[in-house]
Amino acid sequence: MTKISDDLRKKLNRLIRARLIREKHIRGKRRIGMRIIRIEDIPEVPRSGGIFTGTVGIKSLVGPEVGARDISVAIVHFPKGVKNTFHTHTYDQALYILSGKGIIANEKQEVIVTEGMVGFIPAGEMHWHGATDDSDFSHISILRPEQTKG
Repeated sequence: MTKISDDLRKKLNRLIRARLIREKHIRGKRRIGMRIIRIEDIPEVPRSGGIFTGTVGIKSLVGPEVGARDISVAIVHFPKGVKNTFHTHTYDQALYILSGKGIIANEKQEVIVTEGMVGFIPAGEMHWHGATDDSDFSHISILRPEQTKG
């Protein structure tokens, strides 16, 4: 058996530990590297209750399921007349309007929004959004994963 110096043994152990940590990180929930997601491949999941006044469809594009820790991106489809109730988020939220006619509101104003517009809601601001009574409404919600209080 070959004798290994203490210094070399320590270096080898550090390398092995670093490799194991890296492999665990790669195999764990957090994925390393870029991901390309085809929107049509993501199923729309119905969601109701909580802050929603009816059933909405949600396509979760980017979130923990693809290894994202710091951003959540989802398409939310509201049928005619369906909204969410007043709520806040711990972090800022941006809503990019994809289709239909909707409303983004805070405690002071309600704004009609349509395709191509962007709504920005600062962290902590009490607000709601959803479809008008005469139109379906879809937006992309972009925010940091966090707690929604409503």
